[in-house]
Amino acid sequence: MAALALDIATVPTDRAGPGGVVPISSDQPNGSQSDGGQSKEGQANGGLPFSGLALSGAWAGGGKPLGQPQRLATSELTIERKGGKPTVFKVEVARTPEEHEIGMMFRKSIEPDTGMLFLFPEPRQASFWMYNTYIPLDLIFIKKDGRIESIAPNAKPHSLQPRQSRGAVVAVLEIAGGQSEELGIAEGDRVLHPGLKQR
Repeated sequence: MAALALDIATVPTDRAGPGGVVPISSDQPNGSQSDGGQSKEGQANGGLPFSGLALSGAWAGGGKPLGQPQRLATSELTIERKGGKPTVFKVEVARTPEEHEIGMMFRKSIEPDTGMLFLFPEPRQASFWMYNTYIPLDLIFIKKDGRIESIAPNAKPHSLQPRQSRGAVVAVLEIAGGQSEELGIAEGDRVLHPGLKQR
């Protein structure tokens, strides 16, 4: 994951950094932008606007040099599958906008049964792209009740095509591309983690 859209909105281009994308405020109204036109990425997706906490300039993530993967604190996450044995992952947890911004950029590999969990303070529609991401990933969107809302499998490295949830979610889990299918993880399965408020 290279950039996370906290809200679906068009990226303004008058302050663009690398790739023509910049950080924007999550309270910007949907579809609004500063230059009166839609970004090329949005046009390429059939007119779907999107935004991201995207890299701008040579530094990102609280002073981390551009091009360096971040390493975050890890914890256990369990997925309870219907009719199957629970699967345990060791995940890094991204909580802040700066951690969301970098995500799993710049990594050249990912171990099986590991991943990154993105936690949001409130439910929202989430959209990801694969800018500066070198490995395919499965994106698992998680609702406030802990159930899997949808899965975007095998997101292609470096793709600017947004991969987004169908509705409001409170978290997104990224794991190795293809592992959801391999393990039989499906919509409706329950995700257990201390950072998720189970309701």
